[in-house]
Amino acid sequence: MKRTILALIGGFLAVSTAVYAQEIPVLQSDTAFMEQDSLSIGAGDIMTFEDSLTFAPARLPKHFKPNPTKAVIYSAIFPGLGQIYNRKYWKLPIVYGGFLGCVYAITWNNMQKNNYTDAYRDFTKGNTAADAAWRPYKYYSYPEDLKDWSDQQKTSFANSLRSKKDFYRRYYELSWIISAGLYGLCMIDAYVDAKLFDFDVSEDISMHVQPTLFERTAYNPRTLGVHLSLTF
Repeated sequence: MKRTILALIGGFLAVSTAVYAQEIPVLQSDTAFMEQDSLSIGAGDIMTFEDSLTFAPARLPKHFKPNPTKAVIYSAIFPGLGQIYNRKYWKLPIVYGGFLGCVYAITWNNMQKNNYTDAYRDFTKGNTAADAAWRPYKYYSYPEDLKDWSDQQKTSFANSLRSKKDFYRRYYELSWIISAGLYGLCMIDAYVDAKLFDFDVSEDISMHVQPTLFERTAYNPRTLGVHLSLTF
């Protein structure tokens, strides 16, 4: 019986020793793997990575400050470039809308001026052709044949054509003047906008009301009034 118990104990110890012997290489290999990783990522590397992640200063975008001289130059090169440089994009529809209106006014007045100039020239030269330039502007009450017109009708019609020609010529020139003014206004706006880009307007706008006494003068007696003051 004792032998049997000793044999069982001996067998159990043998099996335990064999299992422990098999587990040791695994633990050693895992330990070696961990040591290899810890060596490949050293303490200095970990600190460097942690420092760069935690303490590196944030790269904020540089504060934009437009240069007034550049804004004027860009606006002089082409209308609207100064506003784009100043990042005031909401002004572009106003700028280009104004220039489109000027282009339309120049085109329309120039066309009418040329038409009335040709009509006045043909009529004063006595051009009686069917396609004469003055015929589209003839009054309905006037005869079709120019020879049937009276001298008063001819004079009145010639003065009308000359008046219309001068009228559209003046507005044609005025359209160019307005366009040049708008061009200069865009340059001034770009310069002022860039100059006052950092101008700070305080939101503290308040009004103070207090009684005041106006001293007597040679024209008015001493009176009591109200003093208003605005702070902005």
